[in-house]
Amino acid sequence: MTTVVVNDLPVLTGIETDATCQNTDGEIDLTPTGSGPFTYNWSNGAATQDVTGLAPGTYTVIVTDANDCETQATFTIEEVGCFFDLALTKELTSAGPFAVGDTVTFTITVINQGTLDATDIVISDYAPM
Repeated sequence: MTTVVVNDLPVLTGIETDATCQNTDGEIDLTPTGSGPFTYNWSNGAATQDVTGLAPGTYTVIVTDANDCETQATFTIEEVGCFFDLALTKELTSAGPFAVGDTVTFTITVINQGTLDATDIVISDYAPM
């Protein structure tokens, strides 16, 4: 008579903390249940239960329990808090009054109040008709 023992696979739950804008501060808090102790093999090379210092992206972990049973889970770290917020001020630098066809000169200042660098900005200004 042969006895076959079927063990349950480890069950994985994880809590993801997204990375803040242009940072590598994401985290995955992993909780395995089943027959411990467990070993961990993350797609980024980590071998710990929880991983920190993560850039936005997809991370996969393979967890092996004490019975050599493996299970896998995939988590996605998003990037949050990224936005453009450009404030413009326009200052008249030529004196009026202005006749039809006169050139009017302004100084336009752009201040980036956002969390992302703003490059190649084009500003257009049209006078109402």
